[in-house]
Amino acid sequence: MTLFIVILIAIIGIIIFLFFLQENERVVRLPTFQVFFNEKLGKYLADSRGCALYYYLEDEIGTPSSLPISNCGENCLGIWQIFYEEKMTVSPPLKKSSFSNIERHQDGQIQTVYSGHPLYRYINDNYPGDAKGEGINNTWFVVKIN
Repeated sequence: MTLFIVILIAIIGIIIFLFFLQENERVVRLPTFQVFFNEKLGKYLADSRGCALYYYLEDEIGTPSSLPISNCGENCLGIWQIFYEEKMTVSPPLKKSSFSNIERHQDGQIQTVYSGHPLYRYINDNYPGDAKGEGINNTWFVVKIN
């Protein structure tokens, strides 16, 4: 056997092994939205990474007769990132019907909304349980869950 054939057989074997490994691997997907708790904040909304999701006091909250309006503009979006999730999954006690997506009037980006509040991530939240943006400028707050 030539070296080429041995290498070819080895590559085919690796491909077959990886195919079966992938078929048998169970993918664990965390819900897009979770409820986290800490002593100071109580229960609050978190993303799939476990980081807090926030609302902006200057936003216009949506009602049954009007869409919410995000007022976080270009200057604020460097620190407060628009949260968007197309395929939403939730963990109890959350209800999927409490979430929707809107198109932002300023820039046409899509943003996820919870109970009328456009959602944001804080740039300095990096680990599960992080809620470092709570109360910043008395206008940014975690989304509390009752």
